[in-house]
Amino acid sequence: MKILFAYLAVASILTLGLVSIFRPTVVQSFASRHNKLWLPGIQNPFYEWMKTSEYLVMVRIVGGFLILLALGLAYALSLVVFR
Repeated sequence: MKILFAYLAVASILTLGLVSIFRPTVVQSFASRHNKLWLPGIQNPFYEWMKTSEYLVMVRIVGGFLILLALGLAYALSLVVFR
């Protein structure tokens, strides 16, 4: 059962990384929508930065790291399962 959860975690991290690299505007709109819900009426400089193209570059960089993390975890998991 633990192995199943590990595979699910790897698949989730990989999916988030792929979405971040290939569809960063989806991540941007999701983050903007939830930032408005959690902080209504508060002036937030981070929210203004989330609307810029630099934010999209950062989302792609984080997506690349997430893909590397998922691949590393998948490799480590394969060493444990197929030893």
